[in-house]
Amino acid sequence: MIRFSDNQDKEKLIELWSEVFGDSREAIELFFDYHFDCRNTLVSELDGRIVSMLYLIKGSFVISDESHPSYYLYAAATDCRYRGKGIMAEMLGFAKQTATDRGIDFICLLPAEKSLYGFYEKFGYKTVFKKKISEIKINEITQIKTSEYNIIDYEMHRKSFFDGYDRFEWNGKDIEYAIRQHEFYGGKAVLNRKGYCLYSADEEKIYVKESTLQPYGLFENGKDVFISLPVGYQSDDSDGEIIDSGMALPLNEKAASALEKSSNAYLGLTLD
Repeated sequence: MIRFSDNQDKEKLIELWSEVFGDSREAIELFFDYHFDCRNTLVSELDGRIVSMLYLIKGSFVISDESHPSYYLYAAATDCRYRGKGIMAEMLGFAKQTATDRGIDFICLLPAEKSLYGFYEKFGYKTVFKKKISEIKINEITQIKTSEYNIIDYEMHRKSFFDGYDRFEWNGKDIEYAIRQHEFYGGKAVLNRKGYCLYSADEEKIYVKESTLQPYGLFENGKDVFISLPVGYQSDDSDGEIIDSGMALPLNEKAASALEKSSNAYLGLTLD
């Protein structure tokens, strides 16, 4: 039986999440603190056991400067003992009907593995999100430090920075969660009133997950910086490597028509 979750499901959901993804309880509870909403959490229950789950997070898919109400589908998982029975297919169908009934235009997602793009294509999802991985040489140091900031402003920073690109638009709460999650897993963040930069570093390279700050002056000299950017963004490495970074399911004719006009949409922060 597929149904919406309730508060009594929380421990079962944490257990399933831990079994499938291997995350710690602390990491899972961080997500629940920001995003657990019974109305947007779908579960499949068999014999009193929750065997599958998925979460719908509200956002907007902006195409040609028009904002479309959308869901980001996250943490879709099925207990390994119940896989191969079509449960996730039923869950995706329930999610599609729920979103359609609520007047949502798109469901967007990032497959956990490349092989899953083919799986979601069977349900009408199209690969529309792409990003460019550019390598930037840092030749000058003007270190920008973390300072006081207002997390609510990050939504406006992001909207302004990526204005003009087709994109998935997150709200301030989602961006805050993405920052906290990034730091929880060992990533680093520069946060100040001008914006944010999320990155990971090793001895030789720096990997920027997303930044609304110009990368110059953020990092130590002599390191290669690999930064994720919209495909059309002009950087020192104008070519870069373009990779698939997400899919979208149009839920009505208006959405399908808009999607035909979309080119290399940017998903960016993916709560991964």
